[in-house]
Amino acid sequence: MIKIRQKFSLLVNDDLTSGPIILKLAAFSAPLLLGNFLQQLYSTIDLIIIGRFAGRTAFAAVGSTGYIIVLLIGLLVGLAGGIAVNVAQLKGAGNYRGLSLMIHTAYALAFIAGVVLTCFGLLTARFWLRLTQVPPEIFAGAERYLDYTFIGLIPGIVYNCGAAILQALGDSRRPLLLLFLCSVINFILDMLFVAFFHWGIDGAALATVLSQLISAIILTAHLLHVTADYRLYWRKIHIDKQSLQAIVKIGVPASLQATVLNVSNIYIQTMLNTFGVVAVAACTAVTKIDGFFCLYFNALGTATMTYVGQNYGAKLSRRVVVGVRTMAAFGVISGMCLCALSTWYRFSLLRIFTDDQVILDVAGRLFVAYIPYFFLLAAMEIYSGSLRGLGNAVLPMTIYILGICVFRCLYVFTALRIDNTLSTLFAVYPFSWIITAAALFLAYNLRKRRLLRELQ
Repeated sequence: MIKIRQKFSLLVNDDLTSGPIILKLAAFSAPLLLGNFLQQLYSTIDLIIIGRFAGRTAFAAVGSTGYIIVLLIGLLVGLAGGIAVNVAQLKGAGNYRGLSLMIHTAYALAFIAGVVLTCFGLLTARFWLRLTQVPPEIFAGAERYLDYTFIGLIPGIVYNCGAAILQALGDSRRPLLLLFLCSVINFILDMLFVAFFHWGIDGAALATVLSQLISAIILTAHLLHVTADYRLYWRKIHIDKQSLQAIVKIGVPASLQATVLNVSNIYIQTMLNTFGVVAVAACTAVTKIDGFFCLYFNALGTATMTYVGQNYGAKLSRRVVVGVRTMAAFGVISGMCLCALSTWYRFSLLRIFTDDQVILDVAGRLFVAYIPYFFLLAAMEIYSGSLRGLGNAVLPMTIYILGICVFRCLYVFTALRIDNTLSTLFAVYPFSWIITAAALFLAYNLRKRRLLRELQ
């Protein structure tokens, strides 16, 4: 029994630089996958309850803000990525003084970024909705939902910062448990505010904001009371210049990448809005399902980035190569299986959101147009995460900007002039994934050769 416990402890501890690679990656990735699933559940629960209790117009209003919100999430993910890579490398190198400075700088940066983005968002919400040509009949509801989203940015950024720190240290279980708790709270509040009090869009948005606030408070409280080298102290929260520069080096390119990439998504949203409320509602249902794919592959990329960061910091180059190869094979194969299953059962999934047959017919066509090819995103996230874990954030950023943003804008501008249909619009996704995945695969393999030469 003691030997079994020792083996289990070896697998679930936060050190990714030793032990069986496959089992280590699986033990670390599983909570991340579940955590991302629960995080996506936040907004999905809102839409399910709105679709069931508030009707087509409210459903479309919330959906019309989707890509604007994704733009904000991209900024958070970039900031969290910059924090995570540096925390992982400092832990791998055993630099605990630098680790403490990094954590306290990260929290200071999270508060500052939250205040700045909240003010900016509230002042520009109407501008973004006009820019994306949101239909008049859903404009007011979309604006209210967007305002609530901006108000919830401060706790959202603080939570993502704290979760990035714990995950980079190898603890992906606590953020998972916290997300589960807050998802339950979000569901209860959604049912209370929307189904019982009939507050509609306002009730759903308020439930999400309160859930984010609770998660940020609990996670921060944990870091304030933990007995470890990464303990957080209020009096030590400040900006350390060297730590800030390290975060900016990784985080700004990642945030810039997300921002630029979502410019193309906002352009696609603008074109989508011209097709009317039914098209917007149909797209809302499909993209909420594809959001689970995105976060699944994002979790694999985050796990790869943390794994590579720790092992690269510990100068274990061969372990880096084997781990990336293992994760890439798993990601692509599992992705293909999930894409095939979801496409086959697409109408069962779509009926979770609405029983409106008009919306279901349009959503079904959109589903087939791009969801079967979503597995390509697995390769993109894993090879991009590998390059970031090795300390190179500029190269994947450049590839993403060219392969996703530039290509998508050119495609949409050209293709819709030839065939102005929703299927043509959404075909932009698989084409851009093929180009970007191939470029990232090539970039990683060139970097891998140099990494292996360092061993000789």
